[in-house]
Amino acid sequence: MKFPALAAFSFLLLLLTLFALVPSAPACELAISLDCSLMNGAGTCHATTHVESGSCSGFIYSGMFTFDEASTVVMRNATSNGPFEHCFSSEDIQDQFPWAVCFGNGTLSAGQSFTVSADVSGASADIPIEAFIAVLNEEFELAFFATTFDTIEVATCVPDLAAPGTVPSGLTYEVVWTAVSQPGATYEIQESTSPNFDANVVTRTVTDLETDFVHTVSQTTTFYYRVRATSCGGVPGEFSSVTWTVVTPPAPPESPKFDLVVPLGTTQQLIQQIFVASPGGVTTTFTASVDRPWLTVSPSSGTIGPSGVTLTLFANPAELPVGATTGTVTVSFGAGKTALSNHTKSIPVSVTLVTPVGSGGKTNPAQNSLLIPAVAHVAGGAFFQSDVRLGNATSQRIDYELFFTPSNTDGTVNGKKTTIRLEPGQTAALNDIVKNFFGYAAPTDSIGGALEIRPLRTSSAASFASSRTYATTPLGTLGQFVPGVPFPEFIGNPVALPGQAPGPSVRQISLQQLSQSAAFRTNIGLLEATGLGATGRLVYYNPSGQVIGQLPFTLGPAEHRQYNVPLAALGTPIADARVEVVVDETSPGRVTAYASVIDNVTQDPFLVAPTRPSQIASNRFILPGVAAVDNPGASNFYSDVRAYNAGTSPVTATVRYVPLTGFSVGAGATTQVTIQPGEVKAWDNALKALFNLDGTGGALHFETPAASSLVVTGRTYSRAAAGTYGQFIPALLPTEGTALGERPIEVLQLEQSTDFRTNLGLIELTGKPVSIRITASVPEARVTPSVDLTLQGNEFRQYNSFLQSVLNLGNIYNGRISVSVTGGEGRIAAYASVIDNRTSDPTYVPGQ
Repeated sequence: MKFPALAAFSFLLLLLTLFALVPSAPACELAISLDCSLMNGAGTCHATTHVESGSCSGFIYSGMFTFDEASTVVMRNATSNGPFEHCFSSEDIQDQFPWAVCFGNGTLSAGQSFTVSADVSGASADIPIEAFIAVLNEEFELAFFATTFDTIEVATCVPDLAAPGTVPSGLTYEVVWTAVSQPGATYEIQESTSPNFDANVVTRTVTDLETDFVHTVSQTTTFYYRVRATSCGGVPGEFSSVTWTVVTPPAPPESPKFDLVVPLGTTQQLIQQIFVASPGGVTTTFTASVDRPWLTVSPSSGTIGPSGVTLTLFANPAELPVGATTGTVTVSFGAGKTALSNHTKSIPVSVTLVTPVGSGGKTNPAQNSLLIPAVAHVAGGAFFQSDVRLGNATSQRIDYELFFTPSNTDGTVNGKKTTIRLEPGQTAALNDIVKNFFGYAAPTDSIGGALEIRPLRTSSAASFASSRTYATTPLGTLGQFVPGVPFPEFIGNPVALPGQAPGPSVRQISLQQLSQSAAFRTNIGLLEATGLGATGRLVYYNPSGQVIGQLPFTLGPAEHRQYNVPLAALGTPIADARVEVVVDETSPGRVTAYASVIDNVTQDPFLVAPTRPSQIASNRFILPGVAAVDNPGASNFYSDVRAYNAGTSPVTATVRYVPLTGFSVGAGATTQVTIQPGEVKAWDNALKALFNLDGTGGALHFETPAASSLVVTGRTYSRAAAGTYGQFIPALLPTEGTALGERPIEVLQLEQSTDFRTNLGLIELTGKPVSIRITASVPEARVTPSVDLTLQGNEFRQYNSFLQSVLNLGNIYNGRISVSVTGGEGRIAAYASVIDNRTSDPTYVPGQ
């Protein structure tokens, strides 16, 4: 019963023939959410539809159903505030299949919302309730469709247990669990410092579904929990899966920044000592201030001597949202016209609110799931962490399930899971997510894996996720952007959406600009998504398109696996390689991949995202962010460009250079290149190699006489004394970006602070002028800053330190920018480059 909606259509389509239809309007994008408030299987379900963009007209019907003739579910009293002529349910005509539906002729417009409701009884966990919205055109063809479902939880004799992954010493926290089917059950909850419960075991017997714990520790300590019903069905119930909470001591006062991690809902005031050294070891005055209302610092002023001063920071988490909220403590030294009067020290302080985490595997992703194929927390010599951003760009509240699957494990059995709620327009900062949320916080914890973000009870695709995985060094950070990959973009068996035929079979993805040499090394990661497992092979190609090696792979259900330096198996260095990930035709699962190319000297990584060349057909490819500034020892930038011809015929492309607005060097420069089938053309320092240009930056346009399957990528970087710091940039197609009447582009992961700055790039993709509005989503802001701009056809602009220089904002640690088109025929794309102010390492963040 993979798609029960299909069978339900048979009755509904017969019903629809009784009514006339109106012609269809331009395409609309529909999303539907389902909220069932049921007690003992009875209550009311509400299916809420939102038109996210465009408009559509025709015969519209919406409702909910289960499809099982043996079902005990009953649906009755269908009602709606939507554009419908009639509402009724299966109870009205004694149909064997439970359903409730409203229908009629009408038009759905962008931004419109409406709800269909029905009373439900007899629901159980075995049969999910599904909601749908559909529009038929005048030929009775299904033109627009969205669906989602809600699985009703029914108690068993084994509770589900959850606890916060990380809490500070001395803070009270809750361990919670679900009820069992035994009415009035009593529960036995056990705590231990051993995962086997053979040391320091504490047992409590409670009648509630939660109990509180508090521990004061001087070193990081892990506490494990399990729970069972003392009696269920006449015998003691089984213990739940084991989960744990890591209790951490206060951070050292000398820390350069602070992250206070507490459970969501905490109202207890947080206290942290901060040591401030005197600049130059002299005696002078100081003032201390904060930039957020939930922070206070004491003393706020005084005298600081050679031994420094210790400040006390107070943080109030009561009104903060889930995830990390960051403020800044600023200490200014000296007064008047002294040598220290302009000297300041900025100390970031985050309060991260986390939700309870349980243990266990996951099921098949939803169609609108986003999967981040690599997240990590690595302690020890080199410290790595992953900071995730999750944005809800809809007008509805959405609950998200987050599943972390450790590498090299069966994700249907092993993992950690939690649920967070985001309000409309909210972006959550999930900093060091593997440690803070999922509890891998012990000093010896070094773990990687994958993260699935699954929207619950909604079909909306307007959720956006990204991650930055980076190493922290004494000089700053070195990192790479990791995108959230939509589940339908995984390769393997075609995905069939409800009410639609399966999509095309795509079994290859390509990774290019890889290297295994004295200068670079390459790691390749794979992720299976469906829980069915997958087999395939990595095929290595040289720039001429010749196969130079293969590596077969087998992935278990929902498994993440990373192959460190697999190109080294070739036995000889290869400075420029391409790898195809090929999934076997007999493989049941679906796969994505990534490559991380690391500079062997600086250890700076850049992530190569996968492309599906068989899905590319365009005659324009626009690569922004290329530069040639040959200024050794100072500010210098270079771009190495690659173009792969995935077609079966040679392609001759005209390459045109468009400088950034404000630059004139190279304007109008063109050349022609021919790329053979399977060949990867390489241009190191491309502006110099193609046009003999220096002292300029802009975009490259590859234009072909007919649609072709080119994959164009670049790496823009600066040279240090011995190595490089750079970012990987893929080319854009004219169909990408956004136009008038379409959804805005969202750019996440932005920061403007003492540590980071953000440059914003804007590029028109079609040669036509366009007017745009850029809106910043700023945590805790009372206003929404925005700016209106107009770009000419093909114009490319970059605003350095955009949040500060254009929007005049102060410290921003979790910024999101939306770019919408307000006029003109053009299409706009946007990206950000987030730069570490100490290492100057950039991270390219594409618009979504």
